[in-house]
This record gives sequence, C-alpha cells and structure tokens, in this order.
Amino acid sequence: MNEPRTSIIWERLGLGFVISGIGLAAIQWLGWIPSSISYGLAITGCLVVLSGFIAWWGGRIINSQLQRSLRPGKELRFEVGDKVRTQTDAIEQKKQSYLNIPSIAFHYADKQQIDNFYNDYFKEPTIEKVVNEIVSEMSGEISATLPKILESKAGGKNLSKWISDIKLPDSSLSEKFRRWQREAINNDQVTLGLELVDIDLSDLQALDRAVLELSSKFLLSLPEADVQKSRSELQKRAAEKTLIRLEQARGWVLIEGKFRITEGANGFYSCVYKHPVTDYLGDGAKEITISITLRKDSLEPSIAGNYAQSIGRAIPLTIYGRVWSPVDRQSGAHELQITPIAVY
Repeated sequence: MNEPRTSIIWERLGLGFVISGIGLAAIQWLGWIPSSISYGLAITGCLVVLSGFIAWWGGRIINSQLQRSLRPGKELRFEVGDKVRTQTDAIEQKKQSYLNIPSIAFHYADKQQIDNFYNDYFKEPTIEKVVNEIVSEMSGEISATLPKILESKAGGKNLSKWISDIKLPDSSLSEKFRRWQREAINNDQVTLGLELVDIDLSDLQALDRAVLELSSKFLLSLPEADVQKSRSELQKRAAEKTLIRLEQARGWVLIEGKFRITEGANGFYSCVYKHPVTDYLGDGAKEITISITLRKDSLEPSIAGNYAQSIGRAIPLTIYGRVWSPVDRQSGAHELQITPIAVY
C-alpha cells in the first residue's frame, strides 16, 4: 500500500486552509496590500476558508465512522457484494453429504458397540434371540418383531429342521452403522462441524473492501499497521468462538479432515488433525488439534497396509466417536481427544 493520506491528514489540511484563508482576509482588512488586488484576495481567502472547512469536517466524519466500524465487537457497515458462506451453511452441507452416503468402507469399527447401538436404537431382535424363543420342547404360539413380522407354530418335535429353514434378513455391519449414523444426524444426537472455524469471513472481506473503497473513491488510505491490527482483532474474535466450541465439546461427534498418521507406543497409531483455527491465533500460539489413537491390529485387513505406508502423511478420514477430553486452555490442553467407534 502507498504512503497513506488518511482522514487525519484531511483534517489537518482543512484546518490549515481555514487558517490560511483567515490570514489572507486579515491582510486585506489591515490594508497591507494594494487596494487593486485586495478584493480578489478577500474572495480567495473566503474560498480557501470554505474549502478548508469542508475538508476538515469531512475528514472528521470519515475518521469517526471508520474507528467505530473497526472497534472490536462492532460489525463493519460496508456492503459486501457477494454472499459469504457461513459456518451454518457448511455444517448443513456436511449433514447432507453424510445423509447421502451410499455405503461405508471401514478403516476401523468397534463391531460390538455398533451392533449394540443399532439393536438398541431400532429394537430389532437378533437371530439368537429368536432361536432362544423357539428352541423349546414345548409347543405354543411364537411371535417376534422382525423387519417382516414372523409368526409360526412349533410342534414340539423335530424343531431342528424347522429352525434351519428360517432365514432372517440381516444387514452388514457397515449398513447397520450407516443407518444408525443417519438417524443420529437427523435427530441431532451427534455434533457436526467441530473441525470447522466458526468465523464469518464477511467481516474480513468488508474490511478489505472498505480500505479499497476509501482509497479509490475518497483518495484516503488507512495506515497498513492499523489495517493489520484490525484484521488481527477480527481473526482473534473468530478464533475465540471456535475455541469455546472445542472447550464445550461433549458426547458424540462426527468429524472429517486430513489426519497425520504417526507411529505411537505399544502397537498404536496416532492420527492428528491440525485445526485451522490455529492459523488465526497469531505467531507463537500453540497448535490446536483433534486426535484419535488406533490399535494397529484393530484395523481392517484391507486397509492396514495403507496405514503402515502412510506414516508421516496426512490422509482424509471421517471419524464417528465420543469426546474423551475436550480442549482446556486453562490447564494447557490444546488437543481434543476422541474415542472412535468407526473410522472410514
């Protein structure tokens, strides 16, 4: 940016014009110049006074408006031509993406928990439960709630053949998880978007547009140091909102991002996501991360080799899990730790 001509300069310049004009008028009034040019000088002095007053007053108004607009906690009042995508829009887009996943290929899955949660949620009995009900030497009426209602009468003799002929429709583990995840999202039982920065970029864009408009329309410019200070304040406000959200994280979360894989101790992989809010905290700030650990022998065989070859690299992962330890700046914890039940 060129050397700025700020509204303060306009104020001082205008004040100088006013003083100069009054001086010219005084010289004419005191008769220190020939009368042939005194009237012309008086008119010139009046015009200088008027121009100076306009410049001084206009500079004060513009400077006052800018200071109010850039004050922390105030919203910039300059119009922005295009609509900026908000965090709410981004989360809604993620939600629709999750809901429309056609299938899931696990990297890791806690099979027992997924089965339990699925059966508890949808209340569909397993084959074992049905078999326990019907393998009996007694005859009677058998009823069970299945995806299709099954009603049968067992005769008390030779039940083994009858049981072996029963084929219950069952879903794969990934399909069970996909259905359970879909219902949890639809019922707002899982938090989305913790990996996003909760920032309205329109504030920063408005600041840049304001600086450009002042320069092009009013020949005014703010000092670069002032612009950077205001931009830093806006970034810190945005970072604070995100940090509070990470500190308040609880329960089930669904996160996607590029996680860097490192080899941990005792046969574990550590997967760490650098949260983009770090970029808004300024130089020297501690890195904010989201992390999980995975036991090497718990990975799906089809994907285990890829992890072994990806040490030190960042790979895209989607993680469904429960918050184990949220961010806690007071205790120096800048890491959100998650216990996953599914990684894909």
